[in-house]
Amino acid sequence: MSTGNRIWKQRLVDIGTVTAQQAKDWGFSGVMLRGSGVCWDLRRAAPYDVHDQLDPDVPVGTRGDRYDRYCIRIEEMRQSLRIIVQCLNQMPSGMIKADDRKLCPPSRCRMKLSMESCAV
Repeated sequence: MSTGNRIWKQRLVDIGTVTAQQAKDWGFSGVMLRGSGVCWDLRRAAPYDVHDQLDPDVPVGTRGDRYDRYCIRIEEMRQSLRIIVQCLNQMPSGMIKADDRKLCPPSRCRMKLSMESCAV
């Protein structure tokens, strides 16, 4: 709703502009770095957990102003949803609760039937 709003754009476009070189020199990261036109994402540079199995797009700005950073944040939310969908699609089927009583307690019904079910 705000993205195309004339007043919103007047307040953000060409305001707080940071060049790519300034962003690097000043040690920026995240949306501040990408908003300045530098395509860098920690999940791609040093993947952890399952990030090497995912394929998110890395939104990058062109002007380095507040509007670019705002648009990148909006796109990052979309990419987060895309990552969630990718994770759900890659999740193995079957039971997801561990059968180890040290990790997951037995059901309340089972606990009431047998005290041995509570033993670890």
